[in-house]
Amino acid sequence: MKISDDDKARLEELKKKLMITYKMSTKVALKQEIKKQIEEIDKIFADIDAGRFVDLTKFNIFSKSTRDSLDSEKGRREVIGVYEDLRHLKLCKASKDSEADLLFSYFAYFETQFYPCLTPQNFKLRFDAGKKRDNFLLIADILKKDFENYQEDVNTAAYIRGEEQSSIYEDKLRNEKHVLIAKVTDFFDKVLKFVEFIDKAREDGDTILLEPEREVSYQVIDEKDKADFDGMEMQDILPKLSLFLKSFSANIQLPNFTKNMIGK
Repeated sequence: MKISDDDKARLEELKKKLMITYKMSTKVALKQEIKKQIEEIDKIFADIDAGRFVDLTKFNIFSKSTRDSLDSEKGRREVIGVYEDLRHLKLCKASKDSEADLLFSYFAYFETQFYPCLTPQNFKLRFDAGKKRDNFLLIADILKKDFENYQEDVNTAAYIRGEEQSSIYEDKLRNEKHVLIAKVTDFFDKVLKFVEFIDKAREDGDTILLEPEREVSYQVIDEKDKADFDGMEMQDILPKLSLFLKSFSANIQLPNFTKNMIGK
C-alpha cells in the first residue's frame, strides 16, 4: 500500500517518540506495551516496502487522502472476501450460464442464511420499520418463485431440439435472466438502504432495532447447509448483511437496458 512521504514521516516520528518513552519508562507493563507498538510499526514498514496491504487507520495520524485510500482498499478486500467465501452453486443441473449461477448463489445464500435472521422472531423492530421488513420478506418469497420458474425453463431448454426453437429459447432465457438480475439488484439495494438506515438510527440513539443483543436462532432447510449466524447477536449480523449486499453489487453486472428500471 503506497502512502505519501509526509505520512511515512509521521509514522517515523511516532516510532521515535515511542522509543524515547520506552527508554525513559520504569514500568514493566508499559514498556512491554510500547515495545509491541514499535514492533507493529516496523512490521508496517516492512509490509509497505513489500507492497502488501496494511491497516494504518488505527494510528489516526495520516492525511485524509491516505485514510480514504486505506479505507477504500480495506473495503474492497472485504467485499472480495465475501465473494471468495460464497458457496458457488449451479442454478440447476442443466445450467451452463456462469452469470446465472452466480446470481442464484447470492440469492440462495441470502435466502438460507440472512432471510431467517430477518424474520419477526429474530429481527425485532419498531412497528413502522417492522412493516418494511415484512415487505422485504414478501418480495424475497416472490423472487424465490421467479427463480423456480427460471430453473424450470433452463431445464426445459436442455431438451429443445432444432436450431430455430433453440434460438427462441436462448432469447427467452437471456431476457428472464436480465429481468431477474434487475429484480434482485433492486431488492438488495433497498435492503442495504434499510440496514444503513437502522445503523444510522442506532448511532443517533433512535430505538428502531428493539433488541440489538438478541441472539438469533434458526435452522436451514437444507441439511447439507449450515446456519452461519445461529447464536449471533442481531447487531453483529447486520454489518455482515451489509457487506454481503455490497459484494453482490460489486460482482453482478446490471444489464445496460435495465439500469433505468432500478429506482423507479
